[in-house]
Amino acid sequence: SGNFRCEVMGDKPFFETDDHAVNMTVVDVPLWGPEVWGVAQNERVRPGEVVVARCQVGHSDPPADIYWTINWEEAPPLAHHRSLQMDRRGERVQVSELQATVTEEWLARGA
Repeated sequence: SGNFRCEVMGDKPFFETDDHAVNMTVVDVPLWGPEVWGVAQNERVRPGEVVVARCQVGHSDPPADIYWTINWEEAPPLAHHRSLQMDRRGERVQVSELQATVTEEWLARGA
């Protein structure tokens, strides 16, 4: 990443010059993920129960943004946090954990 500049100079008789600079950011995208743990696909929950789920995505630069949704709506902001951690191979991974209390509104027709 850095600032890149190109300069062009004309020839005789005027020797005009022009230049242009831009900032370029190099990104390193995750090689794997996202992986979600802690919530089984057909797991049954009731209103008032606490659901804990964890999402991991491989190392990236800049770090990946992880967003939680429940039934396609944004999860309550205080219900989740994120951090950088080391996986079993010693590589950095982006981790986000959701801990939220199930509400009636989450359940459509009892599901």
